[in-house]
Amino acid sequence: MTDRVDRSVTVPTTAPSSGDPGMAIKMGPKSFQGTLALLRGEAIDERAIEPLLAFVEQRLDCADFRVVVLLKVLYADPPGLSPRMRDRIAAAVLDFRYWMDEPGSDGMCHWSENHQILFGVAEHLAGALLPDVRFGNNGMTGAERRDRSRRRIDHWLAQRFRHGFTEWLSNTYYEEDVAALALLIDHAAEPELVTRATMIMDLLLLDMALHRFDGRFVGSAGRCYEQQKKDPSTADVNQILAHAFGPDGPIDEESLSVLFRTSSYDVPSMITSLAAAAETMIINTSTGLDLDEVATEFADDPDDVDTAGLTYWLMEAFTTPESIDLTSRMVTEWRMGGNAFLAPLVPLARFRRTGLLPTVVRALNPATQGVAIQRADVTTVRTPHWLASCAQRHQPGGFGDQQHIWQVTLPGDVTIFATHPTAPMFDDVSRNFSPSAWVGNGINPDAVLRGDVLLARYDLRVRPGLLERRRQWLTHLFWPAARMDETITGERRLAGRVGDSFVGVVGLSQLAPGGPDEVVQRGAITGWAVVCGDTGGYADLAAFDAELRRYVLTDDGRELTLTRPGVSTSSTGGGGSTGEMPPPARSYQLARGGEYRVNGEALSTAHPRLACPAGTIERRPSRIVLAYGGHELIMDWTTGTRETR
Repeated sequence: MTDRVDRSVTVPTTAPSSGDPGMAIKMGPKSFQGTLALLRGEAIDERAIEPLLAFVEQRLDCADFRVVVLLKVLYADPPGLSPRMRDRIAAAVLDFRYWMDEPGSDGMCHWSENHQILFGVAEHLAGALLPDVRFGNNGMTGAERRDRSRRRIDHWLAQRFRHGFTEWLSNTYYEEDVAALALLIDHAAEPELVTRATMIMDLLLLDMALHRFDGRFVGSAGRCYEQQKKDPSTADVNQILAHAFGPDGPIDEESLSVLFRTSSYDVPSMITSLAAAAETMIINTSTGLDLDEVATEFADDPDDVDTAGLTYWLMEAFTTPESIDLTSRMVTEWRMGGNAFLAPLVPLARFRRTGLLPTVVRALNPATQGVAIQRADVTTVRTPHWLASCAQRHQPGGFGDQQHIWQVTLPGDVTIFATHPTAPMFDDVSRNFSPSAWVGNGINPDAVLRGDVLLARYDLRVRPGLLERRRQWLTHLFWPAARMDETITGERRLAGRVGDSFVGVVGLSQLAPGGPDEVVQRGAITGWAVVCGDTGGYADLAAFDAELRRYVLTDDGRELTLTRPGVSTSSTGGGGSTGEMPPPARSYQLARGGEYRVNGEALSTAHPRLACPAGTIERRPSRIVLAYGGHELIMDWTTGTRETR
């Protein structure tokens, strides 16, 4: 994968040797110190801006996170900014490398979902601000930059409307998307572009509202890191959540949320009503594309690097059979050999014209295929007492990277999840730091969620892959018992309570303590059943545990089966999306490569674009109508219109 969050290091004085942003600094301490004061019209010591400028001038990875802040300052033209510093910022903006096809060799990542929109918006607004000035890196005028970046922006926005976010529900990278959209909304000169950016901001905030629990944005995610998984209070998006849905607080000057906190954008009342709702909600959403859908999506020209190619790279699909030909072409044509992350792909270009690259990839089965973020069909159950979220049957048995497949969250930032631990694929961690012990998975599980029961089956008996590290024959559970009010432990089960909320875990085999907050289950096949509850159904934790003891979890090598005691089999029910929980079930069966059955009835885990209490949206929509709490939001992509009622 690419970007990395690391707030503990300082801004380097030289560019990193690696082209992979894995070790790059997402935000350094006091990254934007002084810029907020400038935007408020206050005088500052301009030496505080020097590290920000140096980062952009040296084109270090994640410089795009910083150049958008510099552009915000130029557009605001605050009275406290000296002419000398204004000229210095303008010079940095004029000399910046805005896209991969431009001259220069550096470690910047342009390709992931959040980077594509940040670079596009930065180039567009820089060009619009200085239309008649010739930019230094590629010799284009500002007007030419403004116009050429518009196609990439339009493409990115349209794909998010149709398919949602590839980096689905990410409590890290939604912050970057919000920053880019806020800047576009505030400063783009084209009214239609502003409206379309506003619609995508609406959909992003809708994601955050629906998956908000105890004031946090939690759940399954396309990209998520260890610290934020274990402690949602550290998530990058918390400033955005607080400002959008309350309670608001002081602005963190180290966060790109500065651009959202100072934006003119208003969250629609329909979305804030969903965020504040106390009712139980079942949310089903389908986001992103599978690899085999990309060629269909761009059937008119499946070899176009600016549509299909950038979509593969936005998914971070570099070394898959579907993408490898376009990848080798893009690396060659854009002269990306100087980027250490992409440089190993350069030798492949000589084989592209043979047509054998997809066959070679299938034969070698590189573990890097797991870096690709494919379509996620996510089910989330949100109640006043707990939230459970799962990417249903997401690439089971495939290699993983930063995808966070499932999680249960209790009040007080208590989270429970399991992974198949592994080590990064490269020794040089500046090139890659995931998957790891708690980030992503070595091998993805087959996981499903229905109502208050989640099943996760980890079958590690899959074909080895090139670059795969030594496979560990175990999975482990993050179980922060010390943060719970009360726990009960058995040989194959765990039960915990936080306030009025209960969570229970049943293991397929014996559970053993590992490191701090870690429970280990060993075997080529491991299974976890997670059951949620609250004091509305159980008098206390002892009563909840007494029922948990009766659960039976078995696996015959092909199918994981959970038998649940004391319930009828009259109806399976899907639960819908209106807030009704499905009726309890007697049995759950999850077959390898086969069906997911509840009480013997096969259930589909493929979702529409969205189904929630505000309405249902089919995949690839052109018009979206949502209503909740007496408020309505209507977005029509064909006409480029947006209406709130």
